[in-house]
Amino acid sequence: MKTFNGIDINLNSLSLEELERLHYEEELHWAAQLKKMQPFSEERYEAYSRLSGFLSDIRKAKDMKIGVKKEDFSRGARERYEKLVNKVLKKYLKKKESILFFEGGVGAGRIIRSVCKNFPADKVKIKGCDVI
Repeated sequence: MKTFNGIDINLNSLSLEELERLHYEEELHWAAQLKKMQPFSEERYEAYSRLSGFLSDIRKAKDMKIGVKKEDFSRGARERYEKLVNKVLKKYLKKKESILFFEGGVGAGRIIRSVCKNFPADKVKIKGCDVI
C-alpha cells in the first residue's frame, strides 16, 4: 500500500499509535487536496475513492489490533454511533409525535439500517444521501 507521498507501507507492521498517526496524516493531506479540486469532478471522485479505501484499510488494521471481529468491520459507523443515534431519537420521540432523521454521508448505510430496525416508519421518517 502507498501513502499520499508514495511511500510503500505494510499496515500490519505498524503499532496502533503509528496507525492513528498515519490515519491523521493521510486524512489531513487528502482533505487539503480535495479542497483544491472541482466539486463533483471525476478527479475529485477518484481521489476521494482512493482516500476512502485507504482510510478504510487503516481502520481495519486498527480494529484488528484491538480485537474487533472481521464481520464487524465498517467503513465509518460503529456500534457506539448507532447506540447514540437511537438514544437521541428515543429522547426526541418522547417530545414529538414523529421526527425526520437525515444522514449525510450514508456510506454503507449502517446507521440508517439501525434506525429502520428500531423505529416504526410512521414515527421516524428517514432520508439520507452519500456525499463526495
